[in-house]
Amino acid sequence: MDGRSTIDWAARTRRFTGWFTAATSSLRISSAKKPSSRSSASSGVSWNGRHAWKRSAEGKPMRTMTVGLIADTHVPQRLERLPPQVAEVFRGVSLILHAGDLNRWPVLDELARLAPVVAVKGNADLGLRLPWREIVEINGVRIGLVHGHGGWPVYLRNKIREALISFEPLRYLRYARFAFSDPVHVIVSGHTHRPHLVCVNGIWLVNPGPVAPDYYIQRGPAVGLLHVRPGDLRYEWIDLSTGRVRDWTLPMDSAFRFLEGG
Repeated sequence: MDGRSTIDWAARTRRFTGWFTAATSSLRISSAKKPSSRSSASSGVSWNGRHAWKRSAEGKPMRTMTVGLIADTHVPQRLERLPPQVAEVFRGVSLILHAGDLNRWPVLDELARLAPVVAVKGNADLGLRLPWREIVEINGVRIGLVHGHGGWPVYLRNKIREALISFEPLRYLRYARFAFSDPVHVIVSGHTHRPHLVCVNGIWLVNPGPVAPDYYIQRGPAVGLLHVRPGDLRYEWIDLSTGRVRDWTLPMDSAFRFLEGG
């Protein structure tokens, strides 16, 4: 096996985010493997949403930060390379979140030329050393990142069910939702190759859709942009083949009340 195919991207993405945190002081990242902890020794970066939120309340407003959302690139399994429109849309973003199924490490290198990258492992990323899930905090908004296939035993069981009965994308929304014990405001996932935006119990579930073509459904490549200010979210979904853009403002009141138990 090519040694580069097992590159430790968990460490590399943390180095990217460590640099980004030092530069902005408004982003925090932690591993989601220990839900009870409010810090991540492995990443070397602590995170505390209440502290970040308090800074904003003390009259130090934080600027809007834009996060690029991408999933299911499948390079080179289904695509030779990323479409050039990805770089055009992501130009100037503060951070890029990849929700898995990248297939090979050069995809992250290409994205890292645009902005710091945080990525998680998908079911097609067996040779890549990536975390299964991550939590990123930007301007007091906690964003969970997970592929959403539910882990290997669940994934294989569902593949059999889908072959015999039908494909149910809502099932994978549940897997993404319950991947996090720590409180989050937004969960970004992939896997289904279907874009979605839905709020469940005050948590926004976002899937930007695939960049790579789907074997079963003819759907244009797509990515997302999440514009984050304290207590304020705006989401753009971009169809890369047509240039079509859809835009939503995501109310945060219910999510913040849910996190604080109110």
